[in-house]
Amino acid sequence: AHSRGNRRNMSAPDGRQRVALLFVAALAATARAEGDDEDVDPEVAEKRLNIIVATCIACLGATFVISHVLEHRGVTWLPEAAIGVLIGALVASGLFVANSPLMPHLKFSSEFFFEFLLPPIIFEAGYNLDRRTFFRNFSGTLLFAFAGTSISAVVVGVAVYYAGEWGLCHRFEQAGLASALFGSLISATDPVTVLAVFQKMGVNEDLFAFVFGESVMNDAVAIVLVKTLLSFLDAPPSLAGIEGAVQLFLTIFAGSLVVGILFGLASALVFKHLGLIHADSIVMETVLLVSFAWSSYYAAEGLDLSGIVAILFCGVVMAKYTRLSMSSEARAFTSSCFTAVATFSETFIFVYLGFALLAFPIYHHTVWSLVGIAALACLVGRALNIYPNVLVLNALRRRRGGGSLPTVPATHAGILWFSGLRGGVAFALASVIYARGYFREEDGLAILQTTLLIAVCTVFLMGGSIEAICARFKVRKADAEPGADAWAQVKGEGKEGFFARLDRNVLVPTFTIAGDPEQDAAETAKAVPGDTELAARGAGGAASPTNGRSKDAAGRTAKGGPAWWAKRKGGDGPARGKKGGAPMV
Repeated sequence: AHSRGNRRNMSAPDGRQRVALLFVAALAATARAEGDDEDVDPEVAEKRLNIIVATCIACLGATFVISHVLEHRGVTWLPEAAIGVLIGALVASGLFVANSPLMPHLKFSSEFFFEFLLPPIIFEAGYNLDRRTFFRNFSGTLLFAFAGTSISAVVVGVAVYYAGEWGLCHRFEQAGLASALFGSLISATDPVTVLAVFQKMGVNEDLFAFVFGESVMNDAVAIVLVKTLLSFLDAPPSLAGIEGAVQLFLTIFAGSLVVGILFGLASALVFKHLGLIHADSIVMETVLLVSFAWSSYYAAEGLDLSGIVAILFCGVVMAKYTRLSMSSEARAFTSSCFTAVATFSETFIFVYLGFALLAFPIYHHTVWSLVGIAALACLVGRALNIYPNVLVLNALRRRRGGGSLPTVPATHAGILWFSGLRGGVAFALASVIYARGYFREEDGLAILQTTLLIAVCTVFLMGGSIEAICARFKVRKADAEPGADAWAQVKGEGKEGFFARLDRNVLVPTFTIAGDPEQDAAETAKAVPGDTELAARGAGGAASPTNGRSKDAAGRTAKGGPAWWAKRKGGDGPARGKKGGAPMV
């Protein structure tokens, strides 16, 4: 029903056209499945299907065009995500006013989201991440993603629960479980707009890494949290049940992590022994990458684990090891191809959110008091996520005594707090709860209404003002003190951790055809005189293909892709905006 076989088309040379065909087919399958309940003539249903597919694709094109025009005219208060929501809402409004029979097809399909839209976004985020900066700040990212998301979920859940008990807002029938589920799903952040602004302004790379890494990781954490809490639907909460839920959460996450890493390492071995680095085999290399990545997703789902976690870490491992055994042409093509797919998916999600504003009964007995209390709780929960964890992280870094990483300044902490936009993941989870009837209808609808309205408000209010705030607090690289980045880098070279030694001495020789990373960096610096940035980055991964210029295993100096990649991202591969994008979340 989902036309999964069409995924092989993503690897064809005319990648953008094939990507569009893939999404048309997926959307058509979803719309057909949703329209099966209507007693209509098959010919009429087919015509409606064609119209709705054409409408969706036209909305995407209009979003890209309008966003491009506004950006060139200096309009910063209306980000691309907000434009997508507006266009979707305007189209849905027209159909609603006309009482069009197409309205049922505009409903947000959670299956379409999780099967087709989210996996390429998450995979691209892992595959195109700036590895050096991401792993340098990995401990802090984990702190925000795990401890921070849990804190935010608890704060929002407790606030909504007691507000309902005290009569301040809508009260859920299964108050404890429904509040906990809502707190978990609304804690999934989606700072696509923020990251797009970061790329344009050239903000501090560590700040970028925190926002990007936390957004990607906490999406996975929120999904696993919701999946774990749904297990309480069959049995009332108890101490033993809570212990079992914690164990289930850890099992799902750890198992998904292992699945993703195994598929990523398997792909690295296959590429190493096939020896494709000198071959003109872009199509074959792309097909293999897609095959391993999506196999990890469906293998994890088949094992009742999280496909999102699996495909994320599969992408990270591929970026670290598999790409070192790929031809430079394939590295360039796959990076741009996956970026195109992820951009398409992200924009589609925001257009879909605009459709949902009219397609769902969002304004039918809207629980405005719950929306207000939940929005305030999200802000407080986000603050309790960021600021205490920043204090802990800074304390740990100071204790290292001359460690390699600087402390997180207060301005960065403020930007991190402000970057907690909500988006597609939260609404998709809410739509699952509503559509499948886990709670009584009015409770499921209340969760859906609150989630969508909060997501749309954060996209417009926070996404539209983030550029002015970044400029006000001077978080760009150009605003830093001269020599600050170089000093941090010099300090970072003094001590090599266990994983770095394991990576250099065991993993790189085993899973790639590249030599010693430090030796490759030195040779590259000689081959490209004056390229000190490349030499520094080369120590983090041999022959990295996307650090501007790079050396492959044969010692050739090759360009790592179009110049606009470096302009958009400034690091490892091309970038875009989300949860995705690479120094994307």
